[in-house]
Amino acid sequence: MLVVRLAEGLVLSVLLPLCFSRVRRSGPAACVLALVYSTYTILPVYDRWQAWIAVLMSAICAPLVRRRLVSTGGGTATTATAGESGQPARLALRSRVALEAVRLLRGPYPLLVLPAAFGAAALGGTALWRTIWRDLCNDRLAVTLHGIAASVFVGGLVTGLILRQFSSVTAGRAQAVLGAGTLLGWLERMLYFSFLLAGQPTAAAFALTAKSAARFPALQRDEEGLAEYYLIGSLSSLVVAVVMALLTRLTLGLAAV
Repeated sequence: MLVVRLAEGLVLSVLLPLCFSRVRRSGPAACVLALVYSTYTILPVYDRWQAWIAVLMSAICAPLVRRRLVSTGGGTATTATAGESGQPARLALRSRVALEAVRLLRGPYPLLVLPAAFGAAALGGTALWRTIWRDLCNDRLAVTLHGIAASVFVGGLVTGLILRQFSSVTAGRAQAVLGAGTLLGWLERMLYFSFLLAGQPTAAAFALTAKSAARFPALQRDEEGLAEYYLIGSLSSLVVAVVMALLTRLTLGLAAV
């Protein structure tokens, strides 16, 4: 199982930065996310120098893969904007980042996190940290998390690449129907994966039926071709979730169904 944890986790550390739009736009952010996830992946063998070389390779490969896979149109537009505005554009970007950070710090989140963090650190003692470390090094938990990440986020990347061939369908009125597609896809694949991992394929089928029923009135009213586009996206998500759930169950020593 350790081999599965390392192989799957290091691949995911390179692919995950492509699954989040804000991270995908920034090479350093992609590098940091890959570094964090690959470090978590190699924790059971952190005392081997080869493990840290693997982490370094993930941190280097993630921005390189991002540079090759991110659409050239977006990069051209960014370059043109930077060329026209120069230093002011970079300053405006830094100002927006600073404002977002200040707003986050002034919000309710620190007030919720700090007491919990202090209580865990002050009251939990050594036993808490030993438990956390044991859970972080747990191969079964890591394989499950890898399966979730691959199903939810990398599955979205795969579905997007498939649907890109039919992007003309989303023009006009259809775009309103598909507006929240990314978030809906994440939740959809999370439900499929969770139900299948728990050995409840009937519940997964019910989730697919409920989504189809919710979409049906809008699909009836809209233009021809949208129904096929919707089915391709839904079935792509389902296939990715099913494959990852089955592989995760087999790796954990569970029956396929």
